[in-house]
Order: sequence, then structure tokens, then C-alpha cells
Amino acid sequence: MLTGVTVSHQGRIFVNFPKWGDEVAFTVAEIRDGRPVAYPNEEINRPNPDNLAQTLVSVQSVVVDSRDRLWILDTGSPMFQPTQYGGPKLVCVDLTSDRVIKTILFPQNVALPTTYLNDIRLQWTATGTFRIENGKIAQFIKDWNKLSMWEQFGWPIEECLTQKG
Repeated sequence: MLTGVTVSHQGRIFVNFPKWGDEVAFTVAEIRDGRPVAYPNEEINRPNPDNLAQTLVSVQSVVVDSRDRLWILDTGSPMFQPTQYGGPKLVCVDLTSDRVIKTILFPQNVALPTTYLNDIRLQWTATGTFRIENGKIAQFIKDWNKLSMWEQFGWPIEECLTQKG
């Protein structure tokens, strides 16, 4: 079942299909010629139980930001099952190169095994602050904003503001 739609500044359309029981060939797609095509590629859309951090498990939300990058919220929870580390994550794809440029894994004390990540809202401020509004996740990010969240995740603020590929 399709649950998310977002449109890039160039008019590209992206959708997502969480794995809730119906057959899902890929969890993120771009609409091309009226048909969904695995995005950014088929390989990343094939979950690898030995390396969940590098693949998409069950995506609930896709959002294009003001810098024309696609952010993918992966619940890591197919069929609402408990998650494992590497499953719940936020993935950023540069729409110019169609490459993943950043993956933010949520720590297990933030995205608990029974947590279901549902939605994201992106807000860039003059200082490059990023917020996720979703219960406990929002509190986690809010606490980290006392410093630079990007530095905490190992992504310098300058790179956050300028990176395009």
C-alpha cells in the first residue's frame, strides 16, 4: 500500500510502500513514464538481514527537502515486527547523482525494538538545525541540538549545508 508521495523541485515524483503484508517488490520508487521504478536502485531495496544499515527494510515516509534531496524514513519494521539495529534509519539521497549521501542510524535506546517510525518533518534554519517531530525521536534530536547534531553524527555542519553529491 502506498503511504507516501513527494515531488522534487524538478518535478520528479517519489513514492514509498511499507511492507505491511501485501507483496512489495521495492519499498521506495520513482514514478517514471507512469510506472513505479525501484529508487535509487533495486539493490538497496532488497533488505539484507546481515547488513540492514545498507538496505531499505520497510519505508514509511519520503520527503524532498529545500535543497532538493530525498529523505527516506525506514521503519526497519516489516509487518510491524520488532526492529534490529540498522533497520530504523533516515537516508538522504542526492537527486542530482541519485546516490545515497548520508545514512543516520537511530540508536536502539531511541528507536526501541517496538518503536514504529511513522513520519518526518524537515526544517532547516539559518544554522542548519534539523528536527524530527516524532515523539521520543524529537526529544533525542532536541537534546542533541544543544551541540551540533551533525557533529554528533559525524557530519560537519558545513557539509550538511553544502553537500550535493
